[in-house]
Amino acid sequence: MTLDSPDEIDFIGFETATGVVVLTIADSWDWTDETGHLVALQVKFYRYLDFIESGQHLETQPEGQIRIDIVTRFPMSDRGLRLVEALTAYAKDQGVAVQYKHVPSTS
Repeated sequence: MTLDSPDEIDFIGFETATGVVVLTIADSWDWTDETGHLVALQVKFYRYLDFIESGQHLETQPEGQIRIDIVTRFPMSDRGLRLVEALTAYAKDQGVAVQYKHVPSTS
């Protein structure tokens, strides 16, 4: 999965403590091709919003608040952080929260 598969949801889960449905984008790409990376991340993000809008997440998870987590292996570039800020603002207007996490590889 990851950005190589823009039409697939990488992970979907449910936080029982909060009642939040969490869709996770697993971004394992480095930033060598920054423009390509930004485009791929944006495409994947909007596919997630399409998935949410279609209600497909309700087939496997209970209805509740929704959050998209963007989890990266490599730290975001400055342009990447600006993109995440813009996507977060857009998603908020759609009733969807966004959270960014950098989780470096342990290998």
